[in-house]
Amino acid sequence: MLPKWLPIPEGTKSIVAGFDQIAAKDGLLPIKVSDFYAKKVEEEIRVLKSRGVASVGPLYRCVLPGEDRFSTRVGGEVGDFIGDKVNMLEELRDVLIWKYRDRVLFLPTDTCAANCQYCFRTAYLSDRYGAKPFTLKEKVTKLVDFLRAHPEIEEVILSGGDPMVLAPRDLEMILRALREDAHIKHIRIHSRTLVYSPFVYTQAACEMLARYRVRLVHHVAHPYEICDIVKEHVERLARAGVHQYNQFPLLRNINDHVDVLRELIVALDEIGIRTISIFAPDVVNFSAPFRISLKRQFTLMDELAWSSPAWVHAVRYALDNPHGKVRKEDFVRFEQETGSDGKITPFAIFKREGREIRYPDFPEKLDIPGNVQTMLWKR
Repeated sequence: MLPKWLPIPEGTKSIVAGFDQIAAKDGLLPIKVSDFYAKKVEEEIRVLKSRGVASVGPLYRCVLPGEDRFSTRVGGEVGDFIGDKVNMLEELRDVLIWKYRDRVLFLPTDTCAANCQYCFRTAYLSDRYGAKPFTLKEKVTKLVDFLRAHPEIEEVILSGGDPMVLAPRDLEMILRALREDAHIKHIRIHSRTLVYSPFVYTQAACEMLARYRVRLVHHVAHPYEICDIVKEHVERLARAGVHQYNQFPLLRNINDHVDVLRELIVALDEIGIRTISIFAPDVVNFSAPFRISLKRQFTLMDELAWSSPAWVHAVRYALDNPHGKVRKEDFVRFEQETGSDGKITPFAIFKREGREIRYPDFPEKLDIPGNVQTMLWKR
């Protein structure tokens, strides 16, 4: 699902052409790029080519494979690093994830408006791709029954997939059930449609989200994903009264420079979106092209704090894992482990609620920072 008119650079033509076949074999999602986003990628390709830049840009890397997509592998990569499947109850498999006592993650769809190359849920979604073990109505019934049996749960987060690709009537069915049948206090929707397909935010859709008091969390990862059309739909959401936030992962060669991070957070703040979280990329299979060593992640967060006013750097930085999120202040020490093949895998040890959590670190020698002139090619 790649627009045929998109001019793929020579250096990545072969890997793009064969990607879906490799993806099917290795449990990745196929290439899927919305026309709206592809136009931005096309502009990026054209500008970088005119400057003689051989590498692809940040927007390209978000949705299309670079030359390093399969060539870099490191120790510790797994299919489900954050434990989605571990935290699914057997009778609610593929329906919800229950990791925290007072909130659950509901999975109404496994479809997105486009497929992110850095997707942390790629193994789960590729496994479910095209499969429908339950109808949406069955999922909602199971969800409501579960919530009625667990009054301690106050918040439901709609994720997936992307809930905003659902038909409006289906999304409203879910929201109505949560408010009127399950009496849930807080509803959150996580979505990347704002940058992939902002046209889903019609006036009716915005009014519906406001009516059910939904907190909408966008996933904007780079400042050039924000354009006039995106701003128009953000304003429409705001006029309807929808509370909007943003969170995004740190991604090598996409946003791994303090100037990119600051420009993104400021641009979002100027249109009324509050950035609440920056995440370490999850250690999933074939994630190495996007990962950053933990020491450099810490440095980036420090640089952001030192060089920005409080309204910019007052953002939570977290690393997810099967037991819950940890933060920089939970860090204890670095270790390393030698595998049977003689390869050394660095680890970071965190401590949360008395439990030690091992985070496979990305090797510093492979952590070559992204070029800021390429990442901010509009300057």
